Amino acid sequence: MESGEIAWDIFGTETLTGCASWHHQALLNVDNTRLIVTGTTEVNGIRMIEVVERIDKTFSIGFQFHPEAAIVKQLDNAENKENYMDYETAMKVFNWLMQQISEPMEEAA
Repeated sequence: MESGEIAWDIFGTETLTGCASWHHQALLNVDNTRLIVTGTTEVNGIRMIEVVERIDKTFSIGFQFHPEAAIVKQLDNAENKENYMDYETAMKVFNWLMQQISEPMEEAA
């Protein structure tokens, strides 16, 4: 993983834990695409893709997991909250997105 990729800017790591990902379908590889894998987690010993990007584009990122579900679990103090990403890590996604939105506005002012 290279610094400068969006997922690295958000999380500071490629390996994510506590990903709320319960889809019956999953992205298993990015072979023969322009996507690169920039975030993974391990489920039952299997490396699962959680974040992909197109680094040949200015801004192109896809999340397989649900950071908003982790936030709700933590805020609700749910019994199974330890199975989910911690609040601070999940909020990094939204904080980063808000920063990207506000920076162009500040530059235009």
